[in-house]
Amino acid sequence: MRLRLSKLKASAQSQKKTSRQESVFSIEKEGAGQVVILGLTNVGKSALVEALTNANPIISENPYTTWNPTPGMMLDDNVQIQLIDTPPLDRISLSRNF
Repeated sequence: MRLRLSKLKASAQSQKKTSRQESVFSIEKEGAGQVVILGLTNVGKSALVEALTNANPIISENPYTTWNPTPGMMLDDNVQIQLIDTPPLDRISLSRNF
């Protein structure tokens, strides 16, 4: 009985370690580097990402247009760099991981 109980405890602990929650804001790194554009609402984060990359984020004069991170690739001296447009800082929880 002790051996069975020991095996059950070990399998329960190994199952707990394998469960991992994915972040909604997690974006896999591509290219040589990853740059996250942070700032308040209506400061031009989306316009900057659109001007420097091939991404098409929603750009509007209305506040809080960006709700999800939008990645785009920028070419600088033949090096691909990933730029990520993010929601405004006052709309996201700083405890979440990017």
